[in-house]
Amino acid sequence: MLAEYIKQLCEENHLDLTLLKTKEDRIQALQMLSNLRDAGLNLNNSSREKPVETFNVNLKGFHVVTSDDNVECYLSTFERLCIKHNIPEANWTIILESFLTGKAQRAYFPLTENEKEDYQLAKESVLCAYQLTPSTYREKFRNASKNLSETFRQFSSRLFLYLRRWLNL
Repeated sequence: MLAEYIKQLCEENHLDLTLLKTKEDRIQALQMLSNLRDAGLNLNNSSREKPVETFNVNLKGFHVVTSDDNVECYLSTFERLCIKHNIPEANWTIILESFLTGKAQRAYFPLTENEKEDYQLAKESVLCAYQLTPSTYREKFRNASKNLSETFRQFSSRLFLYLRRWLNL
């Protein structure tokens, strides 16, 4: 029964286990095949229909955005988790939408369906709602001054952060 399942997985994914040299390589390949199946990747090979992908995503430790969250850090964490879980960027907005609440959700909602498919555009829309734009960081950079409780190293790090976000947003 198990041997038949392994054979079926190998045939579906065009994998020849005899080419893998060590037992560890074979085990790793089988685990990868099993993980692909468990992740719910369902590709329809019909020439008439577009391939359909479904994802069973479990972003452990990730939560809905709250008013206490730094939305920029939140989105950065979301991106890192998507990359870690090998989720194609084309699917990020679909997943992100379920985590948005409040102001972030209100910024995302008015986008058209085509705009919602573009993660960078959706991210920009959410950041604008929180007034996190290049011009905001330019102003923060130009008007920054050292706080009394801040060391010079902390102040320079903060300035560098403002500059980096000004140039990269």
